Amino acid sequence: MMFATPTAMLEQTLKSSRLYSQMQKLHVDFHAKSSIGSDMAFTDDEIDPIKVRTGLFALITARLEDVHEVGVKGQATKIGNQNIGDLIVDLRSMLDEIDIQIDAIDLLHDL
Repeated sequence: MMFATPTAMLEQTLKSSRLYSQMQKLHVDFHAKSSIGSDMAFTDDEIDPIKVRTGLFALITARLEDVHEVGVKGQATKIGNQNIGDLIVDLRSMLDEIDIQIDAIDLLHDL
């Protein structure tokens, strides 16, 4: 599949995730509150790949901390089957998000 821009390629990769809807809201909130004029448009040339990469690594670090917390909860000796099931779902979801963020870093690296 060919993409017109690196941004389009990254967006397509992220759309498969719950994280995408959260990022879209953040994008809308940023533009609503920014002081940049509406006539100014960002281009792919203005996107700093180093800032994107470091931001993605920061998101991965934060999510790994969340995964760690779930892992600690799962070690409890008095935990019900329903809670174990919920923890498993949480872990899978978090790991999927991390996998998507890793893919995004990989895409940036290949540019």
